[in-house]
Amino acid sequence: MGNIVDEIARLSKDNTMLGLYDAEVEAEKIRKTRLKGARQEGLEQGIKQGIEQGIEQGKREMIMPMYKDGVAIEKIAAYANITIEEVNNLLEFKED
Repeated sequence: MGNIVDEIARLSKDNTMLGLYDAEVEAEKIRKTRLKGARQEGLEQGIKQGIEQGIEQGKREMIMPMYKDGVAIEKIAAYANITIEEVNNLLEFKED
């Protein structure tokens, strides 16, 4: 155990080793900050994607009964405030 304490004492007096240690500590802080930022960005992106999927599902649920009742796609687009192309895309994506 004495050898370890002696080695630590010796290294703590070595300016090069202290500089390397400080650089390593700083690098770890930066890495943790970047990781935290990446997690936050991923979380925000996931929430945004979930909201977008929910909106699309809501539109689909709104237009499907109209389509099944024979309402013209042009009217469905006007009622839903979306383009005819969007209506067609939503009608193509049918959940089984």
